[in-house]
Amino acid sequence: MGTMTIRKLDDDTIERFKAIASSNHRSAEAEARSLIEDFTAGRIVRHDMQTSNFYDRVREFMDHNDIEGLTDSELPLPDRNAEPERPPLTLKGI
Repeated sequence: MGTMTIRKLDDDTIERFKAIASSNHRSAEAEARSLIEDFTAGRIVRHDMQTSNFYDRVREFMDHNDIEGLTDSELPLPDRNAEPERPPLTLKGI
């Protein structure tokens, strides 16, 4: 296992972090480890969701387990758009 050192943290920040860790019944090291693990896992999941196709993964699972159905015509794949479209904001009465 690796070791990480974080330098140049303000003393007040360290004391507040220790208080947060204590309120979670953890040492500061365990709290930092948990935060880093949670953050990293979230980034991995987000990357997987953005770069993989859920429908293709379902089809592969079904093929692997000899489950019939869910062809391309049954569940068409929508085009992906990297930028989510948002409806225009309209404020009535202002």
